[in-house]
Formats: sequence, structure tokens, C-alpha cells
Amino acid sequence: MQINRLEVKVPLDYNQYLELPSILNNLGVYPRRQYSDRWVNSIYLDSLALTNYLENVIGLSNRQKIRFRWYDSLEQISIERKQKTNKSSNKQSAKLSNIKALRPDHAVAIGQLELENPQLLAYTLSLAPTLEVSYLRSYYEIASGIRMTIDRNMKFRSLSHPADKKMTNSPVASVVEFKYPVDKKRDFEALLQNFPFRLFRHSKYVIGMDTVCG
Repeated sequence: MQINRLEVKVPLDYNQYLELPSILNNLGVYPRRQYSDRWVNSIYLDSLALTNYLENVIGLSNRQKIRFRWYDSLEQISIERKQKTNKSSNKQSAKLSNIKALRPDHAVAIGQLELENPQLLAYTLSLAPTLEVSYLRSYYEIASGIRMTIDRNMKFRSLSHPADKKMTNSPVASVVEFKYPVDKKRDFEALLQNFPFRLFRHSKYVIGMDTVCG
């Protein structure tokens, strides 16, 4: 599966998070809940030189992240390759057919992976697990084709040797993310033209690595 879209992220402190509903309502934006909240879990993979991390830190216009992802439980796991060019994202994903390759301690036996997409599997073979991320996500639609997610209770755990045993809380209280197709760009900008919070680049992978390794 491949998805193309624009993404805008807004990290918020706790007070800003509490103000968000009234701010949106004052702009005439009334979010409609799409799905029930769920826990999102990811394991990021990177090279020994942390190439993906460094590309995200310096903000290369063309960069990527590779991660395992599952929701709520380990019953279904996918691997995702997310490529970004400025604010435009392209995401490929494939289901992992042998879940046992992801062991109970969440270490990954890369050589044992089985995917329907051989090309996506090839990207993982020279990589190693670096970071586990977990957070609670809420899903909304704020206009036709324009989605908003809110992530909170974010926690990180280093998977480098030796791996951390406990998760560490994120220094960021919550992250609001707006997602929409390219042809909705003008609609999005008109909808939130007076939004008071700063829209800028934010990477959970970078924040997480800085938190557990800093």
C-alpha cells in the first residue's frame, strides 16, 4: 500500500493542548471524531551511523524513516517506509506475516522477516532497531478530506545495546497533526489561516532519540 499526502505538525505544551478545542471553535472549525482512540506503537530502524536520524535532524528535503508499527496489540504488525520531500509524504507499508520475528522484548530478528513486498524488505536488511515509541492517538476530520490527529502520552525506549527496560516520557505534551491531499492545500490554509500556534517540522523519532540518548 502506498499513500501520498501533505502533513503539518504542531507540538503543544499542556496548556496549549487544553486551549485547542476553543481555538478551533473560534475559527469555525468543529472536529468530527472518526475512530475510537488507540495506542500506536512503533519500532524505528536505522543504520549503524544513524543515517535516517541525522537526515531528519538537519532537515534534508529528501529523507526517510523505516519502522515497524502496530496498534493496541501485537496481533497485526506492518513495516513502513516513509519518504518525505519537504511537507509531502509518501508511505509504503506491508504486513509482517511472521509476527514471531518481533520477539516479546520487541527486539527484531531482521533476517527472519517475511513480507509480501520484497523491495520493502530489502530496505531493512542493513538496519537495526534503535527506538521504540508508544502514544495514544485520537482521530478527527475537520473538513472534507482534511484530517487531524492528536497524539499524547508519548513514551520512548532505546533499543540500542543494551536496550532500556523502561519507557521514558516525552518532553512534548502532545502533537497535533493535520493531513490532507495536495489538492486540498488551499482549503487547509484558508481553514486555519488565523491558527495561533506555530506549524513546523516535528519528528517523534528525533525527539525520542534525543530524549533517551541525550
